[in-house]
Amino acid sequence: MEAPRDDPDRDHVIAQLGPAWAAMCRANASTTFLWAHNGKTKNGWVQLLPNGKLSTTWCLGTWAVLANNTDVVDMSFGSSQHLCHLKKDGTFVVEQKYGLRTGKDSYKLGATKTCGFISRNDQRGYQGVPGEKGYKPLGGFGKRKDLDDDDPEARTSSFAQKELQFGAFFAAWSDWKAKKARCLKEAAWERPTPEVPKASEPVESAAEAALAEVPKASEPVESAAEAALAEAEAAAVSRELEAEAAELQAEVEEAIGTRELQAEAEELLAEAALAPPTHRISGKRTPMPTPPPPTPGPDD
Repeated sequence: MEAPRDDPDRDHVIAQLGPAWAAMCRANASTTFLWAHNGKTKNGWVQLLPNGKLSTTWCLGTWAVLANNTDVVDMSFGSSQHLCHLKKDGTFVVEQKYGLRTGKDSYKLGATKTCGFISRNDQRGYQGVPGEKGYKPLGGFGKRKDLDDDDPEARTSSFAQKELQFGAFFAAWSDWKAKKARCLKEAAWERPTPEVPKASEPVESAAEAALAEVPKASEPVESAAEAALAEAEAAAVSRELEAEAAELQAEVEEAIGTRELQAEAEELLAEAALAPPTHRISGKRTPMPTPPPPTPGPDD
C-alpha cells in the first residue's frame, strides 16, 4: 500500500469539513470520491478543493458544509444541487437533489439515489497505468442510461475509437445525398401568387376602411424634401421679380426727372425771351441802360 503523501491543499480542505467527513478523508489521505449515478456503477469522480471549489469528471462546481448539519455536504455542479449525507461505512448518499435554476426536487419518484465512495490517495477511478494496455475506468464500458433534463452527470462512453469505420460514414453520406436530391426534385418551386381581394368584398376592418379613404397611389405625394425644394425655388423667383421691379422703377423715376428738367428749361427760355437785353461788363452780366426819353423842342 502506497504511503499517503503530504498535501497542503488536502489538509486545508479537511480542516473545513465536519468531524466525520474530516476523519474519513484524513484516514484515506483523499478528498476525492468516486461517483455512482445509479448507486452502484462508478461512472465519474468528484474532488473537494480549497476555497469551496469542486472539480468533477464533467465540469467545475462548488461545495459547502451545511451550517445546521455538519454531516451533510452541498456539492453543486452542472444544473443540480446535491445534498450528500455521510454514512457510517465511509460512503455518502445524495438524499436530496434540486435544480439550481428552478429549486425544484430533481429526483423522480422511486428513482435510485446517487452514491459516492471515498477513493484512497485521490485516485480518480482508473485501473492500470496510463498509456499501457489494460488502463481503463472503473466499471468498464457499459450501456448508456438515458438521462432526463435535470441530470447533468455524463457517463462513461460506450463508444470505442476503434469502432470508427469509413464505410459507415460514407454510406450515411450517400443516403443523405440521395434523399436531398429526391426532395429537391419533388419540391414545388413555383412562387405562390398572392390573393387579391375582390372589389365586391366588403371592407372587414376599420384599418381596411381607413386605407380605402386614402388617395390613389398614382396621385403624387410630395415629400418634405420636395416641398422644401419647391419653396426655395419660389423664393428665388420672387427675389428675381423684386429686382426687376426695382430696376424698372429706377428707370421710370429717371425718365420722370428728365421730363421735369426739360420743362424747367423750356420755362427758363420763355422767361429769357421776355426779359430786357443785357450786356456784359467786366465779365458780369448786367442789364442794358434804358435811353432817356427825348427832350421836347420849342416846336413842341
